[in-house]
Amino acid sequence: MATFESRIASLTGRAPSTSAEQDELALWITDGAAEILDSLPQNLVEKYATTVTTLNNSTTTVTGIGAKGRLAGVFRLDADSSGVDRPCRFVPTSKRGQVQDSSDMNFATATDPVYLYYDEVLEVYPVPTANQTARVLFNDYLTISTSDITSSDITDLNSLPKGSIRLLLLYGAIKSIQHYMIELARDTDVVTAITAVNTELDETQAICDLINTQVTAAVTQLGESATQVDADVDTALASIKTEIDKVDEIILLAHEEFDEVAAEVSSTATSPITQARAAVPSAISISDLSISASAPSAPSLATLSYSNASNADASSSAVSPITVSTVSVADTSGNVPTYTKPSTTVNFGSGNNFDTLLGTNEDIELASVELQKQNQLLSAYSTDIQNELNEYNKENVRYQASVQAELAKHNTDLQVALRQAQVNAADAQQEASQATDVDKFNKAQDQALDLQNKAQALQAAIQNNDDLVSKFNAEISKYNAEVNDAVQEYQANIQQKVQELESSIKIQSSYYQEAQARINAGNAFLQQAQTTISQAGAYANEVNARMSQIGGYSQVITGYISAAQGYANEIQSKINIAQAYGNEAQVRLAQNTSKYEQYSRLVDKYQAEYKEGLGKLR
Repeated sequence: MATFESRIASLTGRAPSTSAEQDELALWITDGAAEILDSLPQNLVEKYATTVTTLNNSTTTVTGIGAKGRLAGVFRLDADSSGVDRPCRFVPTSKRGQVQDSSDMNFATATDPVYLYYDEVLEVYPVPTANQTARVLFNDYLTISTSDITSSDITDLNSLPKGSIRLLLLYGAIKSIQHYMIELARDTDVVTAITAVNTELDETQAICDLINTQVTAAVTQLGESATQVDADVDTALASIKTEIDKVDEIILLAHEEFDEVAAEVSSTATSPITQARAAVPSAISISDLSISASAPSAPSLATLSYSNASNADASSSAVSPITVSTVSVADTSGNVPTYTKPSTTVNFGSGNNFDTLLGTNEDIELASVELQKQNQLLSAYSTDIQNELNEYNKENVRYQASVQAELAKHNTDLQVALRQAQVNAADAQQEASQATDVDKFNKAQDQALDLQNKAQALQAAIQNNDDLVSKFNAEISKYNAEVNDAVQEYQANIQQKVQELESSIKIQSSYYQEAQARINAGNAFLQQAQTTISQAGAYANEVNARMSQIGGYSQVITGYISAAQGYANEIQSKINIAQAYGNEAQVRLAQNTSKYEQYSRLVDKYQAEYKEGLGKLR
C-alpha cells in the first residue's frame, strides 16, 4: 500500500533517507495544511468546521485562541427557554468597554450579541449564562505526525476540502526539493577534492625547488669542466633550468586557480557560494496567508404577507346600563388605642421581707428601710400607670380624629358617586341617540384606516428587507475587497520569494560555472607543466648523451641530472593526482549543477500547480 511519504517521493524522485528527514517532512505537511486552511474562503471554513466549544456560566470565554485554527462562527441563545441561536457580530477590542455599558449605543443585548478578542481570549457579550449559552465553532489546524505519513496514506481530511490532499503532496514535494537543493549547495565532496588538488600542488612546488637544486649543482660541476664539455651541454642545462622555472611558475598559476575554486565552494561564511546559499532559506520562507477580515452574517429577512382589511357591519346601540360606583365602607380599624398595664414588684403582703424583718426579727429600723423601699416602688408603679394612661389618651385623641376624617371622606365619596351616576345617565342617553350614525361613520373610517395600515405595514416590511439586503451586499462587497487585497498581497509576496529564490539559484549556478572554468584553467596549466617537464626531460637526455663523452665529471653530472629527472617524474605523478582530483570536482560540480537545474524546474512546476489548486479552492 502506498504511503503519503512514498507518494511525495514519486514527485521528488527521492525518499527521505533518515528518521530526521521523515520528521521534517511531517512538519512541512503540517505547515502546508495550515497554509491551505488560512487560504480558504469563510464559507468553506464554516462548511468543514471541526469543533464546537460551548460557553456557559462556568466557562464564559475561549482561551488560547491563537492555536485554535480558523473561526467558523459564534452564536448565543437569546432567552432562558425556547431561545433562538443569534449570530454574534464581531467588534474590535477598542469597543470592549462600550458593549458592556448599558447607556452606550454599542451595548450588546441578547438579540444582538457580539464577540471580540482580548489578550488571546475570545469573549462573548452579553456574558453567557447557564441557560443562555454560547457556541463557538472552529476549523482546527491539523497536526500531521511522522507515523501518519510513513505507515499509511492520507485520503481524507475532515477540516479541509477533498482537493487539499493533492495540494499537501505538492507542498511536501516543494519543501523536500528545496531541502535537496540546499544539500547540493553544501556538497563537501567538491570541497574535499579541491583541497586535495591544493595539497598535491603544494608538494609539487617543493619538488620543483629540489629539481632546481640538482640542476644548479650540475651546472656548477659543468663549470669546472667547461673546457671539456661542449657548449651545447651548457645550453641544454640552462634550458633545463629555464624549463623547470617555467614549471614552477605554471604550478603557481594552477595553484591560484584551484585556490579560487576552493574559496568559492568552501563552506566558510565569507565564500561567495556560501553567501548565495545563505539567501535560500530566507527566500523560500513564506509565511501563511492570513485574512483578518470576517465574513458578514446573512441578514434575517422578514416573511412578507398581507392580511385582508377588516369589514364590520355598523349596528345601533342601546342605552348602556348606568353603574353607580361602589363607595368603600369607612375604615375605622386603624390606630385603635390600647392600654398596656405596667408591671411592679411592690409587695406589702405576707411572706415579704418586711414581714420577716418586723414580725420575725422585730428589727424596726430595717423594717422601716424595707417599707421606704416598697413605698418607692409603689410610687414608681403609680407613675408608670399615669404614663400609660397619658399615652392611651393621646392615642385615643388621634383615633377619634381618624374616625371622624374617615367618616367625612366616606360621605364625600358617596356624594361624588351619586353625582357621577347622574352625569353617566345623561351621557348614556345622549350617546344612545347618536350611536347608530356614529357607528356607521366609524365603521367606514376603520375599514379605510385598516386598509391603509395593512398596506403601509407591508410596504415597511418590504423596505426593511431591501435595507437589510443592501447593507448585506455592501458588507459582502467590502469583505470581498478585503479578501482580494489580502490574497493579492500574499500572491505578490510569494512571487517576490520565488524571484529571490531563482536569483539565488542563478548566483550559485554562476559560481559553480566559474569554479568549473577555473578548474579547466588549472588543468590546462597542469598540462602545460607536463609539456614543459617533457621538454626539460629532452634537454636532460641531450645532456646525458653529451656526458657520456666525459669521464669522472660526467658521472657526477649524470647523478645530478638523474636526481633531477626523478624529481621531475615525481612532479608528473603529483600533477596526475591533482588532475584526477580536479576532474572529480569538475564531474561532481557538473552533476550537482544538473540536479540543481532539474530540481529548480520541478519546484517551478509544482509551485504553479499548487498556486492554481489554491485558487480553485477559493
